Order: sequence, then structure tokens, then C-alpha cells
Amino acid sequence: EIKRFRTNMANLYNFDWVPLPIMYAQIVVLGVHLYFFVCAISRQHILSDEAPNKSKVNN
Repeated sequence: EIKRFRTNMANLYNFDWVPLPIMYAQIVVLGVHLYFFVCAISRQHILSDEAPNKSKVNN
């Protein structure tokens, strides 16, 4: 039983050595930044002169 446990732990340790190409990390970072940028831009309000809630602060 101990030998089987040791073999399973060795297999788990070997999976740690599988390298992920750097491109995948860069794509994830770019996607997250793009998502938050789009969210920040889409939450902006555009008030025109005809807006019913326009005040002097908005000028």
C-alpha cells in the first residue's frame, strides 16, 4: 500500500513538470485586461443637453 501511494505521489509530482507555453499565460492576461477595460468603458454615462437629469456639475 505504501508503494502504491509513493507511485501515485510520483505521478502527481511528474505532472508539475509539464510546462505551459508562455503564450497561454499572456492570452489569459490580455483577455482579463480587455474584459475589465470593456466593463469600465461600458459603465460610462453620456449626458446630452436634452438629458432630464442634467445639472450644472455635468457641464
